[in-house]
Amino acid sequence: MGSSAKDMPKDWNGLFYSFFKGEDGILKAEVVRPVDDRLKSVSIPSSVSLEGTKIRAQVVSISDRAFYGCASLKSVRIPQTIESIGSAAFAGCVSLERVALPSSITSIGDRAFLSCGSLKRITIPSSVSSVAAYMFCDCVSLKDVQLPSSITSLGNKAFEGCVSLRTLLIPSGLVSIGYSCFGMCVSLKSISLPSTLESLGEYSFNKCFSLASVSIPSSAPLGSLGESVFKGCHSLKSIALPSFLGSIGDSAFEDCFDLQEVMLPSSLTTIGSFVFKNCHSLKRLMLPSSLASIGDYAFNCCTSLKSLVIPSSVQTVGDEAFGSCLPYLYCEAPSRPSGWSEEWFPLADTRHVRWDYKS
Repeated sequence: MGSSAKDMPKDWNGLFYSFFKGEDGILKAEVVRPVDDRLKSVSIPSSVSLEGTKIRAQVVSISDRAFYGCASLKSVRIPQTIESIGSAAFAGCVSLERVALPSSITSIGDRAFLSCGSLKRITIPSSVSSVAAYMFCDCVSLKDVQLPSSITSLGNKAFEGCVSLRTLLIPSGLVSIGYSCFGMCVSLKSISLPSTLESLGEYSFNKCFSLASVSIPSSAPLGSLGESVFKGCHSLKSIALPSFLGSIGDSAFEDCFDLQEVMLPSSLTTIGSFVFKNCHSLKRLMLPSSLASIGDYAFNCCTSLKSLVIPSSVQTVGDEAFGSCLPYLYCEAPSRPSGWSEEWFPLADTRHVRWDYKS
């Protein structure tokens, strides 16, 4: 790793390095850790001398956990020679306010800036194609994030707990959003998802209390909505789901208290359990003729839902799917199908359920 702090070369800038030969046979260096983890600022040099020689090595990477827990570190200068930042490299740098990522960087590891509570803004260079898991998780002061068009995936919990993040421009080529990627982003007000989106992970926007607007293009090749994807988005008022959607996972819109209207696609076959539970403001909904299954408690406590047509395609309805609410239900089936729970509508009586309905 190198010498002690006392006799280390001056051009090492208070950092320890490891040296290695690259695939091209040229000597290179990686930042391993600071000499003193109480440092307040650091300027990483573009090259350093090999200890005891005049041989110089280009500094190309920052190792895993290199500055982990450096609680006093406020600013970092990273040179254009750096190509990669390791896992948890700056995690727990609670005072870090400024870091500029050069265009030379192609890889940033998971948890790289985890819990950097003072970091207010970051720009990801266009040389990077993904935001790794937990990369900015719990960066509670982060307000401004610039994502390049090169980004195709956002990892699990990448921005979870970024409570100051109000807006974010999602890249037009994004393909996947990971588990709880924006969970507990309580200030996030709107999001526009691209037509390239194929995967929206479970709990992606869970408890985004201020999220009032979500746009998903009808052409997006999104086959399913994950479990609890918008659960607890209290401010969400309406949403149109894409044309290729086949299933909605359990609790996807549970506790969306202000949700008034949902546009369901003709491709939909499955509504999971608790999907619209406690959506007290839901007034308008049309179930498509492709729908085959409605899960337990799916519409439980939808107290503003006054009427609903259940198409004959629906073969299964779970326990208390329409419990604790009293809509007028128009069922195209001539009588309760065998796949429907006996407790599908506990409050049902002849005044509120009409069988063999012809629309």
